[in-house]
Amino acid sequence: MKEEKKKAFKMPHLMVIIFCLIFFMSAMTYIIPAGQFATDPQTGQLIGSEFHFLGYQTPVSPWQAILYIKDGIVNSGTIIATLFAAGGLTGVVLATKSIDNLIDYAIYRLQNKGLDILIPLLTLVFLLFGTFSGGDYVIAMVPIGLMIAKKLKVDPIVGFSVVIVAIVLGGTSSPTNVMLPQMMMEVPLYSGFGMRLLLNIPVYIIVILYIWKYAKKVAANPASSALGLSGWQNELDADGQEAMKTAALKTQDILVTLVYFVHPIIIVILTTKMGYGQEALPAVMILTAFAIGLIRRFDLDAIL
Repeated sequence: MKEEKKKAFKMPHLMVIIFCLIFFMSAMTYIIPAGQFATDPQTGQLIGSEFHFLGYQTPVSPWQAILYIKDGIVNSGTIIATLFAAGGLTGVVLATKSIDNLIDYAIYRLQNKGLDILIPLLTLVFLLFGTFSGGDYVIAMVPIGLMIAKKLKVDPIVGFSVVIVAIVLGGTSSPTNVMLPQMMMEVPLYSGFGMRLLLNIPVYIIVILYIWKYAKKVAANPASSALGLSGWQNELDADGQEAMKTAALKTQDILVTLVYFVHPIIIVILTTKMGYGQEALPAVMILTAFAIGLIRRFDLDAIL
């Protein structure tokens, strides 16, 4: 008798997940008591500190929830436009390879500095990257971290943490990554920017010290690795050295990186100091994409 093969878990399509969430939230309207936030009579913005229960249910049927999709798309026009502009800007930046070149160059220049300098500095580089940029494409940078870990004779966890953990935690208190949630909640854009910027300091210190301390522990005693002595040591070369390609940095790479990281500051100034609203976001992003494309001498078709 043949054994039945177990079906491997397959992540559902994004639209399936979205519709499941819509139907789940619809069901919750029949259970959770209805409530409402007060709004500012002059600006129409929600007042987060003033909430009250209505005293009655306001159930939304699955059919009505589906009908609301059109209203949601219409009311989210600015958010959708911003996402399109942000996606286009990210695509142009990735096509230039400038940020990749900058990180490769930093790693190449620091490769012989030793664990006590290399780990904190590289962690700081990726923390900054996560704070002001980041994205799913950073997974491609993990091999760089693993190469550094191999060179320093520490386990792969260190290499993974220097890249992914730093990027993810760098974004947790990012003053710019909250843009879309703030737009959806109708709160002032980049409100709390200064406080979130200050919160990055303790986050940076904790992440750097934690990864550095763990790396030192594993370097001193490989058996203390969270992986144990599970064979990762066997992958090290006899002298623990890994060849690393020479990395050069062009003036264009520096200019592209500066323009890319300056554009959120321009948006903050426009929206908080000069009275512009959400319309400033896609406008600045589109202009930034064109500026970056022109710096790298892309033709207009490539930029668009």
